[in-house]
Amino acid sequence: EDGLLAVGAPAPDFLLPQPGGQGDLALQQLLKEKKAVLVNFWFAGCPPCREEHPRLQKIYDELKSRGLGIVAVNAFDTDEVVTRYLKERNLNFPVVLGGPDEKYTLGKAYGVTAYPTNYLLGPDGKVLWRGVGFDETTMRKALADAGIR
Repeated sequence: EDGLLAVGAPAPDFLLPQPGGQGDLALQQLLKEKKAVLVNFWFAGCPPCREEHPRLQKIYDELKSRGLGIVAVNAFDTDEVVTRYLKERNLNFPVVLGGPDEKYTLGKAYGVTAYPTNYLLGPDGKVLWRGVGFDETTMRKALADAGIR
């Protein structure tokens, strides 16, 4: 976790395409509407990511009406792969395409070197919590600390 953005640091903004031609999505747009936004970095061939997503969907379903936003930033995969992945797993939280390896600059800006990596951002865009891998207990504590229960 050494290279990750520090808690309290401003997170880099982004405007990235959503799969299936749904248009672009900006981080600032999500932050305006929520108490906190979880930014999840993943790719389809990542076993821990595949294990994490159903649990993130459950958390999203449970807490989205209480101020939680989620955006999953896909690294490396094509639009077609991501669209199929989301449909097969019945995931409906927002997803954006980070681009192929040579164009995948957002992960570098966030210091991502392992997957999944998660950041919880406050409405001001600053990092409230970050973690590599999926630890639901510490994530839920961070959400509660952000006023999302």
